[in-house]
Amino acid sequence: MPCRSDYMDPTPSEHQATNAVNTAAKGLADRLTYSADVLREFFLSGKKTGVPLDHVNLAYSNEWDHLRKRAGKLYYMVPADAGLLAHVEDLLAQYIEANQALVDNVSGPARASIRAKLKRQQIAHRKADLARLMRTFADKGDTVRLRKVLDADPNKPLDDQLGFSADAF
Repeated sequence: MPCRSDYMDPTPSEHQATNAVNTAAKGLADRLTYSADVLREFFLSGKKTGVPLDHVNLAYSNEWDHLRKRAGKLYYMVPADAGLLAHVEDLLAQYIEANQALVDNVSGPARASIRAKLKRQQIAHRKADLARLMRTFADKGDTVRLRKVLDADPNKPLDDQLGFSADAF
């Protein structure tokens, strides 16, 4: 007689717990991406006034620690998306780096290596924004905005070039 192993299958509540962790990780990733983008843009602009205080020194590390502990408890049931969690950890490192550069920049000019690294990260972020906007406007058939996106230079801030915020779409 074959043995039954369905008692070892994950329960619906275990699947639900994993989905909740994955959803929370996606939300945290979105907020980290946006905050790091705002801080890098401000840092690279060279402005000293008008610091985006609603994005500086946020407690994302605490939120990440809590989320990682929740994901660790799911290991034996239904593991959380490991790729997503690794992505969130990378985004957290980028946010911390941009935040620290902005804070350090208040007391004196940042090192050239930090400025260059943040500029590379911001250009990569702008390219990703442009690629996402191209898909969005092509799908909508919005040729006017699509033309602006195609003509945009990722080496410069996008909002001024596009006439709208890339984060709005």
